[in-house]
Amino acid sequence: MIRRLLCTSLAALLCAAVPWGAAQGFPDRPVQLVVPQAPGGASDVLARALSRKLGEKWKQPVVVENKAGVGGNIGMEQVLAQLADGCTPLMTYAGTHAVNGTLYRNLRFNIERDLVPVTPVTTLLFGIVARTGTPAAIVQKIDAGVREVVAGKDMIDTLGPLGADVMTVSLADFAALVRLD
Repeated sequence: MIRRLLCTSLAALLCAAVPWGAAQGFPDRPVQLVVPQAPGGASDVLARALSRKLGEKWKQPVVVENKAGVGGNIGMEQVLAQLADGCTPLMTYAGTHAVNGTLYRNLRFNIERDLVPVTPVTTLLFGIVARTGTPAAIVQKIDAGVREVVAGKDMIDTLGPLGADVMTVSLADFAALVRLD
């Protein structure tokens, strides 16, 4: 499954060399960008910043609609119920695609068959932080422990509903970083 996911991702990256808006007349109506996570999280903040810029570029409204639930499956089902014309794309993090196919046994769709990656939007970096004043020896022990776990095979686990939403920034700060030139 991992090999198939990597091949699909590579194919999507190669296809991304042709801009999504290159199809003549696209978009010919407002775009509904579905985010299968709760409002206010990292996916939502990113989608709102991106939608504003895409709306300006495409001269069409790009409306973000949050459809959270069941680890992103409700939002994915909504996208799959629409026409395959690009006007209802899904904005999500890799966890919904990499994990849900094995985590949920009775999906009403096949992630590998029914959804195709289009393009990566960003890379989210996660880090460990400690309160100012934490003794240096403790910080060093935390650092060494995390590096050992991440480098080893102990990092096989699922974050479940936490996903990428553990990182939140202000919309204004994030929007300043989004560039679609």
